[in-house]
Amino acid sequence: MAEARKTRSDFETDSEWYTYQITHPERLEDDTKKTQTKKHEKGIFMCEKCGYIIDETDKYFDKVQGKNIKRDNQGDILKCPKCGTDKKNLKKIDKNKKNEILRKRRLKEEKDQARKLDIAKENIKDDIVDLLEDLSARLKRGELSVDRFVVVFMYLSQRIINRYTKDLDIDWLDYRKSMFAMSKTVTDLYDVQIDAEKILEEYDKNINEDKLYLAEYKYYIEDDKYSIADYELSERIKEYENMQSNLFKEERNRELERKYQQRRKELEEKAELRVQRRIERNIVK
Repeated sequence: MAEARKTRSDFETDSEWYTYQITHPERLEDDTKKTQTKKHEKGIFMCEKCGYIIDETDKYFDKVQGKNIKRDNQGDILKCPKCGTDKKNLKKIDKNKKNEILRKRRLKEEKDQARKLDIAKENIKDDIVDLLEDLSARLKRGELSVDRFVVVFMYLSQRIINRYTKDLDIDWLDYRKSMFAMSKTVTDLYDVQIDAEKILEEYDKNINEDKLYLAEYKYYIEDDKYSIADYELSERIKEYENMQSNLFKEERNRELERKYQQRRKELEEKAELRVQRRIERNIVK
């Protein structure tokens, strides 16, 4: 235990008191300087608020993390560089703890990615099968050629896949063969000699100006429930306008309006079911 510092009353003369002060100087100033020059000890810290880990022991720390770290005069970290919380929320951990935390996070991320991938694949299948049925029906009714069917189907399939896999590791080429196989199944029914891939290579039209493509794109990619019905109505109106006779025109218009409303309702219900399936997949899985 350190000896208590004496005062003037402990000495009989001023001379003894002055001599004591010279031989026993106060340490306050030296202690303060010692505290100020105390070297910061490197460590591993985790923010208890956001979970961010700062590893000063990493050999690449100064080049990577260190650039964004603000410190006080003693070299201690002032705040979390990610969320900005005060240094009091930075908890010191050891390397084993850090590795365990990072391992658990990696496993969780992998699990989340796998779940997102499964949901994306189901959404892709849902939309592409729906699209295939819609375009096949148009082909059967003679509303589009086999070439146009292939092109619209292939371009839209790619857009559908891109929509659901923006942040996922899925390559369009993995799906390309399947899309061509679906196209071949349809083109075989019409005894088309040229294969779907060749059709796509030789297509010289700007797909972005194709009104059917635009209508289907809005429906599947932008969730516009009525884009296809509006396209179909505009096509029917053009047919009527080209007719020379005005006979029964009013009746035709009424019938057209009736079919249009019916089609709108049908497409709206189908679109809402697609949205509901997406929601259920995200909740259940």
